[in-house]
Amino acid sequence: MQSTMSGQSIIDRALAAYAGCTTYADEGEFVLDSPGVAGLGGFRDVRPFRTRFIRPGRVLFGFDAHVQPGKRGTPPPAFALWTGAGPGPVRWWWNLASRITEAPDATIPISAATGISGGTAAMLVPTLLEMDDFPGLLESVIDARAQASEEAEVLGERVGCDVVLARHPAAPDEDIRLSFDARTGLLVRIEQRTGKDLEITSIRPRTDGAVNEDELVFTPPANSRGTWWGRMVQRVFMS
Repeated sequence: MQSTMSGQSIIDRALAAYAGCTTYADEGEFVLDSPGVAGLGGFRDVRPFRTRFIRPGRVLFGFDAHVQPGKRGTPPPAFALWTGAGPGPVRWWWNLASRITEAPDATIPISAATGISGGTAAMLVPTLLEMDDFPGLLESVIDARAQASEEAEVLGERVGCDVVLARHPAAPDEDIRLSFDARTGLLVRIEQRTGKDLEITSIRPRTDGAVNEDELVFTPPANSRGTWWGRMVQRVFMS
């Protein structure tokens, strides 16, 4: 069934939901499927992520190292950014540098993590933090077109969704398929094809529930040592 709302109205409804929530939490998964060339060199990359947020500015976003197909166990953390209880710097950690770095705001950490996180770092954190100078995905898309409503698979569940096709100014020829939970208005799935590669981001969100203090603090793993070139890259390009 075709949605009765326009594409931009669906996006605006989502933005209003994020702006009006007192807390936000999600678990998600970025998946890249690449067939390779002529069937050779194909791979699947899976990166779990999570967000915790308490208005006005407490946030933790982190994503884990890629999951090897068939491998059991929880993947180790790869990146995290988080803020303290009061005014102060944004702290962030990257497993290849294995040290905590501080920044005056979230712009540098999010910029540093966007590519290596499959874009999930810049997806909703700027929206929640109301970063006017660094818009999130939903504030950035153009040419939003409502599609027929459908059930989408989100982390093993079927969710009734309002669907929008849109484009990003950085890739104006590629459609991004955005699925929003029809009940809550929140973004639950992003699908984008670049050439033969398929990227799917699945999100299980909740708003206005309890977010505990220990969910807003990141403690680097004790056995993470990083690499010399990771520390060099972070020092030169990410600070």
